[in-house]
Amino acid sequence: MAEGLRHCESPLCSVEFEPSGLKMEPKRFCSDQCKQEASLIRRVAALYGLEVEVMHEALTNLSLVNDKSRVSR
Repeated sequence: MAEGLRHCESPLCSVEFEPSGLKMEPKRFCSDQCKQEASLIRRVAALYGLEVEVMHEALTNLSLVNDKSRVSR
């Protein structure tokens, strides 16, 4: 990661951005969409009694399966 850049805290995003916001409450996500996705992942994981990391892994695996099925059609 480049010096001074923050990594978006959404588990589905790999964007790096310039830090901004108050020092007490810095910007954690690169966009409103990433903020909403992260919130949704946390809520669904809690609903199913899963850890956020497990939910992220399941979504990643589902995404890979969907991508492969699109290619093979």
